[in-house]
Amino acid sequence: MILIPVLKNNRDITELKEKLEEEKIELEKEIDSFEKCRNEENAGNIVEEALDVIQVAVGVVDIILENYPKETREKFKEHLPKLHNRGWRFKKILSIEES
Repeated sequence: MILIPVLKNNRDITELKEKLEEEKIELEKEIDSFEKCRNEENAGNIVEEALDVIQVAVGVVDIILENYPKETREKFKEHLPKLHNRGWRFKKILSIEES
């Protein structure tokens, strides 16, 4: 099972934007390293940085969900059909459990 927590934090959307940019750059560096030398360590580093990007994105969605729940839920409902209509095929679907 893959668990991605929704963190309690006091960051605003601007701070998360800056954090996302930082994490994106780190992920790009790890992908560059992996392209030069494909090994387990570099692969693990990519996963670590990708999870950091996902974590920040979850924080962004959480902030919007708190303030605009109706709109956020509508976008979640629209997302899969949008991808399907663009020709994407699904390998897996990760489920999010709200508590």
